[in-house]
Order: sequence, then structure tokens, then C-alpha cells
Amino acid sequence: MKRYLLLCVCILFSSAFSFSQDYLTAGLDAYARSDWSSAIFSFQKAMKPQSAQYNEAWYWLIMAHASAHNYQIALTQAEKFIQANPRSQRMPEVVYQRGRIFCLCGAHENSINELYAFIKRWANHSQVPSAYYWIGENLYLTGRFPEARSIFSRILIDHPQSAKVEAARYKIALIDQSKTQEELLKLLKMSHEEFLRLTEESEKREKIYNQTIEAYQKKIGEMNKDPRTAELEQLLKEERQKNIELYDALTMVEMKNQELSAALMLSSTEKPPAPEEKSSSLPADYADPNKRRKALEELRTKARKLEFMYDNLLKETK
Repeated sequence: MKRYLLLCVCILFSSAFSFSQDYLTAGLDAYARSDWSSAIFSFQKAMKPQSAQYNEAWYWLIMAHASAHNYQIALTQAEKFIQANPRSQRMPEVVYQRGRIFCLCGAHENSINELYAFIKRWANHSQVPSAYYWIGENLYLTGRFPEARSIFSRILIDHPQSAKVEAARYKIALIDQSKTQEELLKLLKMSHEEFLRLTEESEKREKIYNQTIEAYQKKIGEMNKDPRTAELEQLLKEERQKNIELYDALTMVEMKNQELSAALMLSSTEKPPAPEEKSSSLPADYADPNKRRKALEELRTKARKLEFMYDNLLKETK
């Protein structure tokens, strides 16, 4: 009887292990095909109590939820796994995956802290280069490009054989391109601001110019409407004409004076026969050379004064 019961127990455990192994295998197959819902179902079925595949199925359940973008469920399952299995061989992987999932759901600081803790605790683990990559990814996604570039460069230098080398090199290229674009945007912004400044200044100058022209035209119009301006212009024209006439008269008088002087010189050198005594044909003033010269000088002075007055009047009206 005891042998029979022992046999039954062995059969039951064997059947449970067989079913658990079948579900784990089915879950891995579905996971490989990216059939996340089937993978989750199979991994849950594979998590039989006291099963040797329990922790393995649990780990892949976390991975399946993360791949299905069920990030909060994956984080919850990871936290439970860490608390329940502190000595599990899958412990480092679960901690690393939790750090990666934090990044995927946008908890970047939590992700950075978790991944650095993983690197510090398991410095020789095969996932260390990947942990550095996800730290760099967190920094890149938060716009901390110089720090991110430093982390990605560290992967190239310290882990040249890592599977993350090409991805890190690509991220460095993106950062360098982003820096170039940022510099171009700064130049474009400066150029645009300078263009706006010059446009504004040009518009101000054009406005001032138009206002000045308008004011000048208005002033000219008002001056043309003012009868006093017209009268002043007429007076100036008359004075100008008088001055011209006076200057012409002065010139004629001076020419006449020269003729008379020549005649006087000639008459003083020649001594014709004494004629009959007659009165002088010239007026008394013109018979005296000194008086005649003084009269001409007075006329010339008066003409210059009138010309000076006329020029001043013209300047005041401009």
C-alpha cells in the first residue's frame, strides 16, 4: 500500500513537471514569435507551485509583459520577484530588466539609479554594457547630450565586443548631428532676429521720412497760401530789378565819366586859340573832377548795399 501511494505521488509530480515544462516551452515559442498574449498565458500556466521552472517562468513572464508594453505590470512582477527570490540566479537579470523597463515607461531617474546599482553590484555581468547603453539612453531622452555621448563612448572604448557597440555608435552620430542642427538653429535665430531688427529699423526710417516729406509739403503749401509770402517774393523781384537798373545806370555813368576824364585830359594839354568867352557846357558838378568822382562812389556804394540787402532777403526765405 505504501509503495502504491509513493508511486502515485511520483506520477503526480512527474505529470506536473511535464505540464509545466510544456507550458514554458510553449511560452518561449510564442515569445519568439512576438505573440505576447499567448506567451503571457503560457508563462502563467508554467508557474506551478514547487515547480523547478517556477522562477524561470516568472522571469519570462516579466519579459513578456514588458514586450507587450504592460510596463506597470512588469515592474510590479519584477519587484515581487526581487523580494521573493533574493538568491535566485535570475536576480541580476531581473534587476537589469527593471532598470530598462523604468526607462521604457519614462521614469528616467529611477532607471539611471537602478542601472548604476546593477553595475556596482554585478560589475562583471554580461549585461553591464547594455546597462551602460540604457543609462545613455535615459540621458539622451532627457536632453543631457554631453553626458549621454560620454556614456556611449565608454561602451565603444571599454566594451568594443559588446552587442551594443553599433547602437552606441549610432547614438553618438545622432548627438553630433543634433549639436550641428542646434548650432544652425542658433545662427538661424540670430539671423532672423537681425532681419527683424533691420526690418523694424527700416520701417521706422521710412515712417520718419514720410512724415518729414508730408510736413515739408504741408509747410510749402501753407507758405504758398500765405499772401505775405507772395507779396515778399514780389517785393524781392522788384528790388532785384531796381538793383539791376541801378547797376546798369552806374555802369553807364562810369563809362561817361571815363569819356569825360579823357576829354578833360586832352583839353588840358592842348591850347587852342582863345575863343569867345562862353559859359561851360557841363553842369557845375561835372565840371569839377573831384565832385564827379565823389558822386560816382556814392552811387556804387548804394548799389552794393541794395545788392547785399537783396541777397539776405533771399536767404531768409529759403
